[in-house]
Amino acid sequence: MNGKFFKCDCGSEGLWIERDNGFGTEISLFVSDPQIRSFKNRLSLAWECLKGNPYKDMIILDDQKIADIVDYLIEIQNYERTSKQNKNYS
Repeated sequence: MNGKFFKCDCGSEGLWIERDNGFGTEISLFVSDPQIRSFKNRLSLAWECLKGNPYKDMIILDDQKIADIVDYLIEIQNYERTSKQNKNYS
């Protein structure tokens, strides 16, 4: 299951949510979408890390994005539940 990036309404930073089999659900605030592999985006993320600011401290979401996040978290929860049930049957 890949992560999803939910862009802030202000247009700069965003919320990255990802399911990891080792750690569980990870939620991070990023300056820009970490999945975009363009040179410009990589350089921007690297520069922010070098400055010590890979994360932002606030995110603004409209009602639709909140609903999308809730739907995605439910999808992760269902995926985890299904995975655990499949392991129990094995």
